[in-house]
Amino acid sequence: MTKNKNSMEGKTVHVLIVYPVLLAAAQYATDVFWRYIFEDLAYGRCPYQVYIHKNYLCGMKGREFCYKIEIEKDPCVLYHEIFSLLSQKAGILSDKEKILEKERVHKTVLHQEELTYSMIKKRILREMLMEQFIIYKSIQYEFSYRISEMLLSLITIGLCFKTISVSDIFYEKGRIESICGIFFQPKKVIVTKNVYRSSETDLTKTTTALQDRNAMKRPNTKLYMSDEWRQFIVLLHH
Repeated sequence: MTKNKNSMEGKTVHVLIVYPVLLAAAQYATDVFWRYIFEDLAYGRCPYQVYIHKNYLCGMKGREFCYKIEIEKDPCVLYHEIFSLLSQKAGILSDKEKILEKERVHKTVLHQEELTYSMIKKRILREMLMEQFIIYKSIQYEFSYRISEMLLSLITIGLCFKTISVSDIFYEKGRIESICGIFFQPKKVIVTKNVYRSSETDLTKTTTALQDRNAMKRPNTKLYMSDEWRQFIVLLHH
């Protein structure tokens, strides 16, 4: 089956619908997010970490599943089965579902008083706790949106490069209280931990100051990712 689409040149382009049954299944979605997911699947386009191989819908490593797309199956049944796989196995959620999932998981965690940050395995909860930590500090120390955004980026990079570990994050009573190497002053963040370089190297740690450009008295104290990228590439090859 093909569907006609008008191109910018005014010509008719025939787009192949690989799985018409998935296009029919899309009509059972109550959220526009999922309707688009199923429409894309009908054309053979898959969401992140999901692929189609020989009429089997599969999840990649860490999110493995294998589901045969049966064209004779009732579209309603097909929708609910694939929806369950994508949401539960692949972790694909709409914005509304992410909020509900965060609230549900957070309520569960709050009842576990002996819980440490390293014991929290769900990424969605870790992200929520980190966002709450930054929002709380932003209000407490009157950070601008720019500083808050820079702080979140810096912490994310540190966690990605493993230069900020879970043992650096002090968690108590359902929220992050502090992060080792990150200190706060009114309208400024002081970072003594070098998030761009591994602590296993002999390179000297650098202090980074995050503040608004118009309030910076020492512009050279700010460390940019681009300044350290060559060093990071070197570390990757060791």
